[in-house]
Amino acid sequence: MFFNIRGILILLCAVVGMAFTGSVRAENLNQKYGPSWDCSYITVGMPIYDACKPCQDQKLDFFRDTDTTGHCVPRDGADAQQEITPTPQIQPPAQQTLQPAPPKPRVQYTIRVCNKTNKGILAVALGTNEQIADVMHLTMRGWYSVANGGCRDVAVRDFGNFDEMPFIIHAQAGNNYWPEKVWPSNEDWSGEEWMQNRNAKPNVCVDPLNAFNYYADPPASCTSDKERAFIIEWVEKTEGASMVVKEVDFQ
Repeated sequence: MFFNIRGILILLCAVVGMAFTGSVRAENLNQKYGPSWDCSYITVGMPIYDACKPCQDQKLDFFRDTDTTGHCVPRDGADAQQEITPTPQIQPPAQQTLQPAPPKPRVQYTIRVCNKTNKGILAVALGTNEQIADVMHLTMRGWYSVANGGCRDVAVRDFGNFDEMPFIIHAQAGNNYWPEKVWPSNEDWSGEEWMQNRNAKPNVCVDPLNAFNYYADPPASCTSDKERAFIIEWVEKTEGASMVVKEVDFQ
């Protein structure tokens, strides 16, 4: 009859496992299993292994008292009453209570527009890049009126998880536009691409005659008479500040 190696190993593991999971009685395990036996036959991590290993390290026999405890005896076969070195009791590590991380301070920024054009009332359109569930979304809004020679706070937004945040802005007064021209572009783009392209002047669809508020990622296509060029602006967090003011001057 032939046995494969894997089958023999499984059989041996089963026999050793039965020796430590069946009914347990006090006995000298070195005497019971012979001179070739040592603590390595016990599964590492079991309490009985932790009791046996110090005896082996001192070249003493291991006398098992229960299925989890035991003590060391001399190699001449002394009984349980001739204890030499007590086996240290292994105490489970104390449970540590995890403290929640302190919440990150909420930092916001204000976009302030100043009209220094001397062209009359300035109509402003604004696109803000906002983090929603780790995704950047572009929201387009217009029109904000800014009196000649005056300033107006047109939006308050959060930095989210970023140390800086971009937004796009366009202004017009009569037939005057800032920036002045619509830049030709046939490529789609998203708010996230602003992080890599600071100098772009994206074309965005607006309603030239009415107030509007819509999501655009990428911006919807439209006819050229409703396209406007926008400037990309950046605002950075300030150390220790909960509110940062970004002023955009149109001249």
